[in-house]
Amino acid sequence: MPFDLMHSFDAKAKALPISEVIENCPAVMTDIRSPETSNRYGLVNTIEAMNVLSDYGYRPTRAIQQPNRIEGREKYNKHLIAFSHKDELAKTDLESRTEVLLYNSHDGRSSLKLFAGVFRFVCDNGMIAGEGFKNIMRHSHTTANNFEKLLTKTLDGLPQVSEQVEKLSKTELNVKQILDLAEQAAKLRWKEAPDCLKSFSFDHKEPQTGLYYTEETIHELARPSRYEDTGRNAWKAFNRIQESILKGGVNIVSITNKHLDAKNWNGKRRKAKGITALSENIRINQSLWDMTHELVA
Repeated sequence: MPFDLMHSFDAKAKALPISEVIENCPAVMTDIRSPETSNRYGLVNTIEAMNVLSDYGYRPTRAIQQPNRIEGREKYNKHLIAFSHKDELAKTDLESRTEVLLYNSHDGRSSLKLFAGVFRFVCDNGMIAGEGFKNIMRHSHTTANNFEKLLTKTLDGLPQVSEQVEKLSKTELNVKQILDLAEQAAKLRWKEAPDCLKSFSFDHKEPQTGLYYTEETIHELARPSRYEDTGRNAWKAFNRIQESILKGGVNIVSITNKHLDAKNWNGKRRKAKGITALSENIRINQSLWDMTHELVA
């Protein structure tokens, strides 16, 4: 199996059977803590959390787990399960739906987190709302039984997420605002292009190694890739930038030591890869959500 996210979802908005969740996300069934954790570590079991969500009418629709190169560690790894309410799953005329996203691990490297989010059908893409919609519960014996309180706090935030999506949909942006948002998004992943990539001069300093975004990158992030994303409202701009920044495919510039040794300060133009680290996916998702809402505040 390639070292990539183990990802299962149903684009038709049907609930995933628990067998498929377990197959793609085996850590959900773990009921023991990693041997690397201390005795102070209190296991917050994912399957028990899922049972509480089920009691509230929420069904799993996506299951993602971060693989591990070390055999035997998969039952402790970071994982993310997305849930939608059964009433929304029964509807067939929605353009998007709100979600509760459960993020957890059993290796002591992450607290249990609940996020409010949105799933958009046209691109099979899930958005995670910003920092204000994140609730955290640390793994300890004193907090292991407080999941339901965490859940109700997250559910209380879902109507606000829907309101923000509606506000974005009704807010028109000009071209400069869209390009500025695309550049802010690019900075979440890559360095700004050095002077030697922007203009010709004999006085430029030697660039550092790394991955750089350019004007071409910014325009590609802002450009719609499907008809449904055409338009200038903030919701559509957010969606097309978010999809491109996470899935990759836009052109960037790579400068390595090999290029510098050969006095090739222009590096190499290549396609950006998609995000494969689960925590990085969440970080960029949240940051871009907050940036977009600051733009229309």
